[in-house]
Amino acid sequence: KASDNIILACGNKDEKAFKLLKKAELCCPDCCFPTSIEDILVLSYALNRNPEGAKAHYYLGNLYYDKKQYSVSKKLWEKSIALDDTYPTVLRNLAIEYYNKEGRKEEALQLMERAFSLDEGDARVFLELDQLRRKMDFSSEERFSYFKKHLDTVYKRDDLCLEYAALLNDMGQNKEAYYFISKRKFHPWEGGEGKVPREYVRALIQMAKDEMRKENWMEAKTFLEKSLEYPENLGEGRLEGQKDNEVYYNLGLIYEKIGRGNEAEQAFWKASLGEDQPQGMMYYNDQPAAEIYYQGLAYIKLGKKDEAIKRFQALKEYGSKHLLDHVKIEYFAVSLPDLSVFDEDLDKKNRIYCEKLIALGKKGEEYLKSEV
Repeated sequence: KASDNIILACGNKDEKAFKLLKKAELCCPDCCFPTSIEDILVLSYALNRNPEGAKAHYYLGNLYYDKKQYSVSKKLWEKSIALDDTYPTVLRNLAIEYYNKEGRKEEALQLMERAFSLDEGDARVFLELDQLRRKMDFSSEERFSYFKKHLDTVYKRDDLCLEYAALLNDMGQNKEAYYFISKRKFHPWEGGEGKVPREYVRALIQMAKDEMRKENWMEAKTFLEKSLEYPENLGEGRLEGQKDNEVYYNLGLIYEKIGRGNEAEQAFWKASLGEDQPQGMMYYNDQPAAEIYYQGLAYIKLGKKDEAIKRFQALKEYGSKHLLDHVKIEYFAVSLPDLSVFDEDLDKKNRIYCEKLIALGKKGEEYLKSEV
């Protein structure tokens, strides 16, 4: 192993030590990640005896980054790349330092693209590259085009397949998203809770709405009912207490159209259930704020306009109150909706979330006025 050879070389001043260090440079680096303070002395010795050691610079850079000595790690990784720019991981690591610690976003993107180009079968690097592109406001079409070029790599990871399905939904290719999700066996992963079912349900709801616009009421009803049952391949079941307000509201509309008034009323009552106050945008198991909007629409159908107004106002008030919040992740936070090696602008994300709530509240009020 690289670490073994470096340690054997320590304390030796002869040619044998130098040969061991040269041999260490050629060892597979996959399982070599020095972490102790003592390793600094070992790697510093290695660099003193063999200044051309690209991997030794890389290992020591990893160690200093772990110890939060970011400026030191950056210089070591830059030197490693200057000596050998064919190792993808050091390019990826330097990209993280540039983006998270120095705000050098374009340079970080270039490094990630180079890292992936060196090994286009590395699904982890592809995922991180896509996360970076999303944070840099690449369009869904641009990201999707890149996914299409590397589908063999995409198929290696559940989270990449999920991103592919989400992009299909974003672009209105809901049937394709539904069939893509249905054909894959997903497995639970940290940070992925609720995401696969969300895209599955999202695809079916949009498919139902497409059929409703065509007045194909029974086809739409079938899609909505299917969204209430999670097949085993999704890798997780429905959350306890889940209300599915949007689904039941649209079912109510369908029952109205086909003359089944009692069932329509029952569906609208189900659509009106749930918490009537929005939550923050951090955790996957919170009730989606949009469901409060559909509660309001359901109350309009039930003739309870005061209850509808209450929910639309709650959306607007929460959005206005928290629009300029400074958001931090709690120390003990688990199961966050997005996990990435590249830092998220949580304040920006919160503003977008709050603006959406305000827009939903206003939309609900406008719809209520049109019904009066």
